Amino acid sequence: MQMNDVGRNGNEAGPRVVPGQAAAAAGGLPALVLDARPVFARGESPCAMIDAAVASLAPGQAFVLLAPKEPKPLFDKLGARGFSHLSEAAPDGGWRVEFTPGATPTSSAASGLGRCSCH
Repeated sequence: MQMNDVGRNGNEAGPRVVPGQAAAAAGGLPALVLDARPVFARGESPCAMIDAAVASLAPGQAFVLLAPKEPKPLFDKLGARGFSHLSEAAPDGGWRVEFTPGATPTSSAASGLGRCSCH
């Protein structure tokens, strides 16, 4: 897995982690923004990359996922870990989903934590 900062040439083919490209979380930390669209474009699964990004979050830090489709299975998966979400369609047809920590973890999704449910 490779995560690159956006801005070196603007055309990276791999997934990109873009720190600070969203509103700061309650603790003042910038949200971690992950652009998974290149992974989907290659027909690959973004699950491991998303799991690694979520695992790397500091306490209280929000996570923003950019994807070509709304990642509805992640709503339950991350909800079970105490994240609420806000998703919005982007003008280009993709989706921007902000996962914010601090919600009461949902118990209905706990059984799906070990499965790949990112797409």
